[in-house]
Amino acid sequence: MALTRCPHCGVNVYEPEDSLPPQNKTLVNIKNALRMPFAIFAGWFITAFVGLLIYLPIRFAVTESPTVTFVALLATGTLSVGGFAGGFIYQRISQEKNNFGNISQILFSIFLGIVVFLTEGGSPFLWLLLSILGLLGMGAASFFGIKVADKMLRQAMIDDLFAPVVESQKRYEELLTKVGHDRAVAERLIEHERDFTPKATRYKLIEHAIKRWNRDNRIN
Repeated sequence: MALTRCPHCGVNVYEPEDSLPPQNKTLVNIKNALRMPFAIFAGWFITAFVGLLIYLPIRFAVTESPTVTFVALLATGTLSVGGFAGGFIYQRISQEKNNFGNISQILFSIFLGIVVFLTEGGSPFLWLLLSILGLLGMGAASFFGIKVADKMLRQAMIDDLFAPVVESQKRYEELLTKVGHDRAVAERLIEHERDFTPKATRYKLIEHAIKRWNRDNRIN
């Protein structure tokens, strides 16, 4: 948003034109476009990192030849923890429902399990049975992680949406006071914040606008 400092009072005045410079709008659009791919890869990384970080030390700490059941249960448990963590991180970053992203997290968790199971090997029938059960568990854990994160985000949105009306009005009045009771300037500030956080509620946008005004005018 373009700023012009008032020569009389020294307070920043927010111009209506070019509320966000074109290059900044481009950066915001790029950021929004890259959010989902980044969320997916971050989820994959956390899935592999957490799962293998727990699995490998325990696996190699067993000096004697472990049973097929032990290895299968160990892989299932540790990689399920990784799948849950990866799914949770993915959803927290993406902050939206996306079937492709959800499926990619679940499939990656299962793929990691397949790699581990194929590496370990074992008696064909029992290993196949335990592997299938383990892979289903890993996929379910990843899905559960996504759902938990989604529920937490939605609960936060509901809590924010139903914030006391009086409190919301008080914050808006505070913003109006800061901008000299100029509603046009207040609304421009609020809409400016929407460019950066389009999914935020109006209550949050008002809070962000107040913080921006304080920062621009060096008020603590």
